Amino acid sequence: MSESSQGDALGKFVPRGGRARLLVLIGVLLYVVIVWYIGWRNVGEQLLSADLALVATTVALIFTGNWVRAAKWRYALGPGHDAFAIFFLSKASAEWSPGRLGEFSPMVIRKHRTPKIGAWLVLDRIVEMAVTLVLGLAGLAWLRLVPVPVYAAILAACAVSGVGVLYAVTQREFFLRLAGRLTPDSWPNKFAMLFAAIGHELFLFVPRLPLSIVMTAAPKCTDIYAIVLLFRAFGQSAGFMLVAAAKCALAIVSFIPITPLATGLPHMTQAGLMHYAANIPSEVLAAAIGVEVAIVSVSLWSSLGLAGLLIRK
Repeated sequence: MSESSQGDALGKFVPRGGRARLLVLIGVLLYVVIVWYIGWRNVGEQLLSADLALVATTVALIFTGNWVRAAKWRYALGPGHDAFAIFFLSKASAEWSPGRLGEFSPMVIRKHRTPKIGAWLVLDRIVEMAVTLVLGLAGLAWLRLVPVPVYAAILAACAVSGVGVLYAVTQREFFLRLAGRLTPDSWPNKFAMLFAAIGHELFLFVPRLPLSIVMTAAPKCTDIYAIVLLFRAFGQSAGFMLVAAAKCALAIVSFIPITPLATGLPHMTQAGLMHYAANIPSEVLAAAIGVEVAIVSVSLWSSLGLAGLLIRK
């Protein structure tokens, strides 16, 4: 694939031009309408009264969490795979894409369209989702918003689904037989061969899986605690379990194809749950979540720019 065709394919994951502006416009307009409804003065007073030391700590924790995740990719993939660059490309693309399919954007670049990277993208997505669900559902159970039996049933269903996906992807012989029945060198044949190779590569990640899980859970907990501190900066007590549940709800909504993170709609779910469970005032939610989105965006996109410089070098 040439450099220009790679850029066109990447554009399917990372909207540019009109599509990018539309998503940003939706998110900005939604936030403006919410702030207007709550009252500009009310939200402004909250922003001016925030504890800047706690806000700065939040920034440091979120930046640290992102780079720990990037280090996890470097540990899992090893040298020679531009792990830092493709991590930030994957996560930044996910914010703009329906169903977070942008997480697989490294695969549109020929250099990174390898069975090893494909296998890691699948495995890391499953691990990230599993950790988010475990923490989020634990938060809902702790807050008694979900009965413990329902919590256990959802976890069991998610575990079965995750195992099912892994089982399907690792059926190397099936994909090899399928490839043998397809026209040689056709796109279906190439994809079948790729999935066969991915299934083999998945098994090679097993020795590194325990530490990878730790390097997933640790920054996830760090991110949650960062938001706890952020709300504390605005004078509100949002417990770890509440934030974990809210972040899980946000993640689930962001997987809906019509509500990527860039639209801001998933954050309404987070705000609604926090208001319902802890009665946090609307003006605090608008101010704190606005600051959170700004911090996360600056962290992700500045890190993506740095990683881009590294990959060009």
